[in-house]
Amino acid sequence: MEIIFLGTSAGVPTRARNVSATALRKHNAKGWYLVDCGEGTQHRILRTPLSLNRLEAIAITHLHGDHCYGLPGLLASASMAGRTRALSIVGPASVKGFLEVIEAASGLHLTFPLLFSEVDTQPGAVELPDFTLEAGALSHGVASYAYAFTERNLQRSLDTQRLEAQGIARGPVWGRLYRGEDVSLDDGTTLRSDDYLLPARRARRVVVGGDNDTPRLLATLCKGADVLVHEATYTHEIVERLGTDNQHSTAAAVATFGAEQEIANLVLTHFSPRYVYRRNASPSITDIEREALAHYQGNLFLANDFDRYRLSREGVLEEAERINAGSGRASSSLWSMPLTHYREAIVSKPTPGCGSVAAVTAVSGLGLVIKALKRSGSGRRGSEKSTEEASRRQTLIDEAQALIETLNGYADEDAQALEAYLDAQSKRGEAKGDPSEAARRMNEVPLETAKACLDALRLTVESLAHSKQALRSDVLAGGLLLHSGLGAVLFTVDADLASLEEGEEKQAMAETRARLQQQADSHMAWLRQQPVS
Repeated sequence: MEIIFLGTSAGVPTRARNVSATALRKHNAKGWYLVDCGEGTQHRILRTPLSLNRLEAIAITHLHGDHCYGLPGLLASASMAGRTRALSIVGPASVKGFLEVIEAASGLHLTFPLLFSEVDTQPGAVELPDFTLEAGALSHGVASYAYAFTERNLQRSLDTQRLEAQGIARGPVWGRLYRGEDVSLDDGTTLRSDDYLLPARRARRVVVGGDNDTPRLLATLCKGADVLVHEATYTHEIVERLGTDNQHSTAAAVATFGAEQEIANLVLTHFSPRYVYRRNASPSITDIEREALAHYQGNLFLANDFDRYRLSREGVLEEAERINAGSGRASSSLWSMPLTHYREAIVSKPTPGCGSVAAVTAVSGLGLVIKALKRSGSGRRGSEKSTEEASRRQTLIDEAQALIETLNGYADEDAQALEAYLDAQSKRGEAKGDPSEAARRMNEVPLETAKACLDALRLTVESLAHSKQALRSDVLAGGLLLHSGLGAVLFTVDADLASLEEGEEKQAMAETRARLQQQADSHMAWLRQQPVS
């Protein structure tokens, strides 16, 4: 699991910190989840590999502006980017009312439905694609909640020792058993998948709190939690000096609670702007750290904007590579590079590698398809054969633009995954140098890229029938580039699979790779048979 901090300031933004927003995602999942959406959150997202099209749910802790004023703008941008898939919104009932007022006052119209889960009026767990979400009430000036994200759909491991002991050789049978299929052998024996799958590992649990002046209210929600992310707006000294009921937690209070609950990993965030990093400054952010360490001896972190943390399958939280957002995505993304710099980077640097270049190639192909669709719909008013035809063409354009956004992210993610793997290899043998997780991600990203390319190829096949005769060459050329990009990224899979240990996971990836190539070849064979004009 990953936790990415997009905003860590309390109340107002500073030059170094934006207001509250935290992203979570699983390593092997495309989707991601957002907790709170303070003003400017969508700008922060632009500086990361995260895509609004792949956002699964937004959980709002409470309706103070530094936690929710960015929500309408983010939703509007997702709509303008062509999103049509429903988005889950979890929070107090007042969140729905807030958005309804914005919609009525500004004329906001979304191209996708919002699925509201009101935690104050509809108690109970919310089932999301990757997590079960539970809410717990906190103490603040308005209704405020914390959210526990618990993994679901955990994959079971294959009992390879039992298979080998029974003389069942590695191969397709292992892969089918791993996928939950029962297998009949040539001698009539039936192997039941459930007999060869080990129990699933323990589900990881991350709790992210909203504003709260009473940490002990989280005791129930934090049972079994691997990580607690909680505000530490002030130190105890500052609160005593202010002499007011500020409705926020001190570092001492949160740290004491973390120690009492034996929470292994504690991440503090939501710092008052008065705490700065300047040397010899008072008050300083180091005051918060010192106060927390006096009460908590576990794994302690103070979050900064764009910090990225990874939670291992064993429940150990580590600070991963920080997102390079000094000048925003404009400096860290391949898409911001001048063409000459991009070319030189391919020639002379480890990244971008084959996977990134393949994704860029696929985006170029999809761009040609979009151009053909758009130009096919232009012309004099009334020239469309039917409203239905125009609507279908626009739907294809929207879907293609969403796929471009997805592939844009994979181009950057592939480069980041390769850099992380090379870094882990260089630190092999050190405490933080185990490259197994980095190797897994380095294999997953190309497969995800290939799946997006295949979706784009399917769209290209349909787009041909909705394009003018003179523009068919753009569609066919786009399909050829998409097929080439998919093939190139699968070469990367072939090379990267060598970095994984033998086992059911490697076998499953190899089978997925073969299936993707076969389906892509089938689509390309059909396209090659179509006349250019």
